[in-house]
Amino acid sequence: MSITSADWLPYSLPLKQPWQTSRGAVTQRDGQLYRLRATDGRIGWGDSAPWPAFGISQAAASDFAEECAVLDLAAQRAGLPLNAWLSGDAPRREIAVNGMLGPLLQVSPASIQESLLAGFKIVKIKVGNAPLDDEIRHLHQLGGALPAGIRLRFDANGAWSMPEAQQFLTACTDLPVEGLEEPLRQPCAGWHLRAIAEQPRHRQCEQRAEHRGHLGCPEK
Repeated sequence: MSITSADWLPYSLPLKQPWQTSRGAVTQRDGQLYRLRATDGRIGWGDSAPWPAFGISQAAASDFAEECAVLDLAAQRAGLPLNAWLSGDAPRREIAVNGMLGPLLQVSPASIQESLLAGFKIVKIKVGNAPLDDEIRHLHQLGGALPAGIRLRFDANGAWSMPEAQQFLTACTDLPVEGLEEPLRQPCAGWHLRAIAEQPRHRQCEQRAEHRGHLGCPEK
């Protein structure tokens, strides 16, 4: 397979509403599509969407896009979707994703119910955007009105100290929590999360060895 041309197509996608994180509000996502044309007429695509504030550099995003475009062409030549060509499994026509509900203090029982009715079994909620006591108070209010079958996935974007993370996890006791992403400001403290997870009230959670420390519960 020979390549006849390659180019970048920039894009800017405004969000329907600001996405609030502990590091500020995000109102749009900027990036570039990488287009790779082969002599047989096929086109491979890759997506470069750098986000330096979250550890995704321009160089890393560009490398990812270029690799994806090459793999996309290879999969097309094999007559397979990229997911099947990479995994060796049967092609997947759909994949489950979580609902996105934004900051915890803006989440209501009604919005969770709407997500469940829309087909989402897991909803992702941003935490670490407001005083911890306020978030815990609101979490307790939600906990008494959660519909059956829903699971919660929290993302703190590195907002907390170790004691704050432990306080939040303690408040999650008996709630259907699927995982807690990036709880700690200091990545080197991530190993302490194992000690929390091994406490009886948090034993449903297992340690994920990722650079900022994540707690996730195994799928059932």
